[in-house]
Amino acid sequence: MKKFILLGIIILSFIVQGNNQIFKSNSKEYFIIKGKNIVNQKRLVTSLDKSNSKYEILIGLDHPNGTILNLKNQENKKIIGNLLMDIPSLESLSDYFDDWGSPLEEVVYQVTVLDLNNDGEKEIILTMFNPEYVVGLVSYIWTKERYIGEIQGGGSYMEVKNNRIIAPFGSQRLFEEYTLKNNRIVKTVN
Repeated sequence: MKKFILLGIIILSFIVQGNNQIFKSNSKEYFIIKGKNIVNQKRLVTSLDKSNSKYEILIGLDHPNGTILNLKNQENKKIIGNLLMDIPSLESLSDYFDDWGSPLEEVVYQVTVLDLNNDGEKEIILTMFNPEYVVGLVSYIWTKERYIGEIQGGGSYMEVKNNRIIAPFGSQRLFEEYTLKNNRIVKTVN
């Protein structure tokens, strides 16, 4: 067990020090933050659709406790919502947040904005990696209108190639591939 925790810590230090993505893509619109630093909040302002309206995506601590991943329209300053509240099974978040919803210190969080299906509308992807579980990796995906779904991984990163999300699992270089079709995550046959 200690070997797995040590391996996870080594992978985490490599990710954080090298600023390597845990959701690898060609997008330049992303940020990475470690759980213990979320108190400082991270934000990204971008357009999500063809109208070029600006939106702010912010991750930070909520008050009196918990974590927010807010999406806010920059033109009318209206907060569209805390995207984390859209995730159907909050139990799946227990490896990444404590019982009060606050971020675990060792977890790495990455927010990426990317058009996954070339429809002109960018998706918002929150990927979380918990090095204590070595294989504790998950990505949640939203459009600006709604939650789409989650992809579980079993390595230290996922990546996008040819509009396919590649999620490694296991120690034998196995992987699952997913695409986005009609705003649904679809597992492809490999």
